[in-house]
Amino acid sequence: MEYNVYALSIDGSTYRYVGATKYQDVTKRATQWYASRFQQNTPLAHWIREEADKGNRVIATLLESDCHDQRRYREHWWILELRRRGHDLLNVNGGGNFGYTHPSWNKGRKNGPPSEEVRRKISQSLMGNVPSNKGKPMTEEQKAKLRVRVITDETRARMRASRMAYLEKQGRERAAARDDRRD
Repeated sequence: MEYNVYALSIDGSTYRYVGATKYQDVTKRATQWYASRFQQNTPLAHWIREEADKGNRVIATLLESDCHDQRRYREHWWILELRRRGHDLLNVNGGGNFGYTHPSWNKGRKNGPPSEEVRRKISQSLMGNVPSNKGKPMTEEQKAKLRVRVITDETRARMRASRMAYLEKQGRERAAARDDRRD
């Protein structure tokens, strides 16, 4: 089966999401995907809703066609490559469904963050509850633990680079293992 790797954007050059599909008409597939996922609570769905509210249309750009059985690896490669080029992608994992898990973006909620009314009700229901640590000063050990873990932008960038290198290595190792199985 032939697969196509595509990217979603607003202007056709600043990519925000990379995906793969078996459909030849990438624009048609992206539109169907967009319509079916509109209510999900993921970073991509939030971005699509924001752009729709602004009156912008999501554009699907074909990155690679006829990937055949290499779809997962090519999608993974494109995600790594576009991130390397500086595109702020919304893909929650390395692509290709290599078994990576990702956090629940809605934390158990099905329709996004709670409304102001719900937040007010929760706040009122918690009024009068005294925190268990009220009036208890923190120990020096607790204060030291809080001081240790400060993540700077530089640290965050190093962590991201390390993760991207790990995902790229995983992709290469899996591709090699798969090629070895074919032989």
